[in-house]
Amino acid sequence: MKKWMIIAGTAFVWSAGFAATAALSYVTREPAPPPAVVAKLPTPPPARLALAKTMPTATEHVIVLPTVEIVGSLPPKPKVAAVAPAATHEIHCSPYRPLEQGSSSVQICE
Repeated sequence: MKKWMIIAGTAFVWSAGFAATAALSYVTREPAPPPAVVAKLPTPPPARLALAKTMPTATEHVIVLPTVEIVGSLPPKPKVAAVAPAATHEIHCSPYRPLEQGSSSVQICE
């Protein structure tokens, strides 16, 4: 990649970052609208009215299901047989030796 392409890409990324920062700064520092404008804005209906509109009325078809209680039980826990302790096993290791490449050492165990 040529040097001028790297400089152009870096300049584009930095300028985009500065532009985004300036836009965010402008939006967050914008003064609030005067109270007369706020009063003219439409207000959403209260939550109770919105819920009442979604509830069915007596003239609509409504399916009423009886309350159902589901009862169950867990299967019994299986019994675990006692495990005999494992026989002791001796590990035979060679002495540490330096690696062929690097500055560490290694030990081989059987």
